[in-house]
This record gives sequence, C-alpha cells and structure tokens, in this order.
Amino acid sequence: MDDPIDIRSPAEPGVPGLRELPPYLVAGNRFGSYGFGAGLSGLLLTLAPFGHAVAWFLVLAAVVLGTVGFVRYAQDRATNRDTAVVGLAMGWIGLTILLAHLATSLDLPPEAYFYPGP
Repeated sequence: MDDPIDIRSPAEPGVPGLRELPPYLVAGNRFGSYGFGAGLSGLLLTLAPFGHAVAWFLVLAAVVLGTVGFVRYAQDRATNRDTAVVGLAMGWIGLTILLAHLATSLDLPPEAYFYPGP
C-alpha cells in the first residue's frame, strides 16, 4: 500500500527517508520575512521611550522589504504574502508614529500652526 504522506511521483527515484514538503510549507520569500522582523522591531522601538534613532531605519527598511516581498509574491516568485503585508503595515504604522512624534516635538512659534488666509 502506498504511503499517503509521500507526494513524490513513482517515476522519481528518491532518497529513502526524504520527502518533498507541500508548497504551502515552504516559505520562499526572505524579503517578506526580513520586512516582518524589521517592522516588528521598529514598531516596538517606536513605542518605547528610547531607540527612536534606530526605529527610523527599521521602519523604513520594513516598508521597503515588505513592498519587495509583496511584489515578489505578485510575480509568483514567493509564497508568504501575509508575512510581507504585515511587515509592510507595521512599517507604515511605525513611520506614521515617528512622524507624528517628530511633528509634536518641534519647537515652532504659535504662528506656524495657523494660516491667517489671504
């Protein structure tokens, strides 16, 4: 009786004890995985009271790597779309938080906040 776990074709000579993994278990998108890691690290450093200088680099890297990972998935050259999208989203959220923090920490005169009109 054939082994139901073995997915090799009968004509393919295989090494005993080795089998191929299903495609959904093989993550072929390092850019998406690295973007997820950079996004998570950058978002955590963004929310922390320290490390904002490093967070800028991490969230920008997450946006770039997440975008590259998603484009690779769209071109059928990668398998983990969700990881790339979550990394991209965390990068954008972290970038938004950092920009808001930068805007509120600038010492501008009150006249800079209001437009008097023509």
